[in-house]
Amino acid sequence: MLTGLVRQWRDMTKIEPGKRFQNRYYRRRERRCTPLVKPFYMLLGAMILISGLILMPAPGPGCLVALIGATMLAEESLAVARTLDSMEVKVRRLLSRARKAWTHASATIKAAVALVAASIAGVAGVVAYNVFVA
Repeated sequence: MLTGLVRQWRDMTKIEPGKRFQNRYYRRRERRCTPLVKPFYMLLGAMILISGLILMPAPGPGCLVALIGATMLAEESLAVARTLDSMEVKVRRLLSRARKAWTHASATIKAAVALVAASIAGVAGVVAYNVFVA
């Protein structure tokens, strides 16, 4: 199972951003066998995506779980695949701008951003603890 995931990851990284999820959709479409697979796979993908969204405030792999669920939905729906491809391009563009701004920012601004991020993470941790443990 792990070798299959590694192979899928390598295949995904070889394709240019903006076409990755559509490529997975068309590849999945070629190997589908029974008509019951699509609704089951979409339901499972939606449940995993919702689980990931619920887990996002808690420390842990909430984003990764949500991405796995979204990828499963994209394998069965061309509209979802196109949406994820366009979102990937926009997020990459935004991250590129943020990286450039970070490299040109002063040490004071970097420290302030780090302090705000640590504060948000701390509040999220306390909330998650109170929701899940207390």
